[in-house]
Amino acid sequence: MAGSRSFGIRFGMVLLIGACALASSLPLAGCGSDVEAPPQMTPPVAPLEPWFYSVWGGGTDDIYVVGQPGLIYHYNGTAWTQQTSGTAEPLTDVWSPNGGQTFYACGHNGIILINSGGGWSRMDSGTDADLYSVGTFDGAIYVCGRQGELRSNSGNSWHAAPIDVIQRDNNGAATDTLARNEEIGSLTAVAYYGINGSDGTILMEDSCAEGDDSCVRWPWELRLVTGGQEWVYAAWSDADLPTNFIGTNGGRAFQLQQDNAGPLFWRELFSPAFDDPIYGIWIDDSAPDVWLVFYVTQGGQIVRQEILRDPAAITPVVSTDIIYQGGLWLLDIWGTAADNLYAVGIDAQILHYYDPAGGDNPDWHPVEIELPDELANSITPRRDRTLPAVDKFGNPL
Repeated sequence: MAGSRSFGIRFGMVLLIGACALASSLPLAGCGSDVEAPPQMTPPVAPLEPWFYSVWGGGTDDIYVVGQPGLIYHYNGTAWTQQTSGTAEPLTDVWSPNGGQTFYACGHNGIILINSGGGWSRMDSGTDADLYSVGTFDGAIYVCGRQGELRSNSGNSWHAAPIDVIQRDNNGAATDTLARNEEIGSLTAVAYYGINGSDGTILMEDSCAEGDDSCVRWPWELRLVTGGQEWVYAAWSDADLPTNFIGTNGGRAFQLQQDNAGPLFWRELFSPAFDDPIYGIWIDDSAPDVWLVFYVTQGGQIVRQEILRDPAAITPVVSTDIIYQGGLWLLDIWGTAADNLYAVGIDAQILHYYDPAGGDNPDWHPVEIELPDELANSITPRRDRTLPAVDKFGNPL
């Protein structure tokens, strides 16, 4: 998970959310009064078993994993050690905007942590909402979370993002307005071209055409994928437009595309979908002719997909291979190269994909870490669980 941009492009279907106070200036059919926000799931409560939700690194010798309850582990190239987070809240995401000079982590109950080399300290987030993702959108750092929570970073301060979002038809005309903090469900993943969420929603920059003085630009434009049904659980993105991928809880993966100077659209990469929700995506774009895309799924699968870079390719997907199937729930993936990957999941699980002999035959190897005794003893085999397990969004696994 930029600089300021203006889009002279349109999606096939665009939903934008805005304040009712501005609706009188637009030819709108309504002000969102007939839109009911999706129900919010109940997040997990203590006591919490040790799970890892996110992994990110600044290099081969600077890798962090975070999870619950308040867990942070760091790899320095030699050993994994636990670091002090100062919280018992679930930490849901960890990310660096600058190759590891600074790391951010976010979590439930409005937790935002920062580490610039001197240990982790808590920042004032200005919210007590559960936060699910931290990353860069359009040149700014954002966190997003439960019930449309969205905040941006300026220096050392976090500020509420504008709530105004608008719906446009295929011709760019405004058709409805909504309020992000009232009528959007969860926002789940920050990415370069949009803030992803529940029910297939993606908040993006308003697509008023360049030079169209009659178009009133709104802060956000909400665009629908997956038919407005599935949650977007995972995203990978950077400034290169086609290196933007999302995965859903319906096991579907999409890539952002543009035909010449035409509209942006999301291309589904395979059908039928995976049997499991996609919780993590990592892209290797080092080859000149293909992308290697790695997905981790709830069912404990790690899938590698080879996709042609040729935008004119009628069949872009070259291969889809399951390269790991371990059974335990996996919730994120990150790596430095296609033969040096880390995947994390429940029961404090860390997997490392590499060749210990330094050759060309990498495989998945479990990483041993030292857990505090009370957490190590709290791990319950799935067959013995008496309560339903839920993920960081509060959705059942």
